[in-house]
Amino acid sequence: MSGLLEKAVPLGIGRETTVMNENDIMDQLRLQCWMMLFSRNNKWWWALWLWGYEVCLMNAYMMYCCYHQIYNLPMKYNHYAFI
Repeated sequence: MSGLLEKAVPLGIGRETTVMNENDIMDQLRLQCWMMLFSRNNKWWWALWLWGYEVCLMNAYMMYCCYHQIYNLPMKYNHYAFI
């Protein structure tokens, strides 16, 4: 009875913990430069547009990082300087 207990994990949860790490990093980077911090009284579409813009900026930064890692190039910009 001293063996380990194993339990089947649903496919969606198992995938979430192994594949979604890049999204967690992107969300953390996006929330560091949250543009809606001081303008919460605008229309709903303004918040949606700024969220899309923030996501595009973070995707561009993540692509920049991956490109420099693949080709072993030094990164000239950090997260704050890139944005």
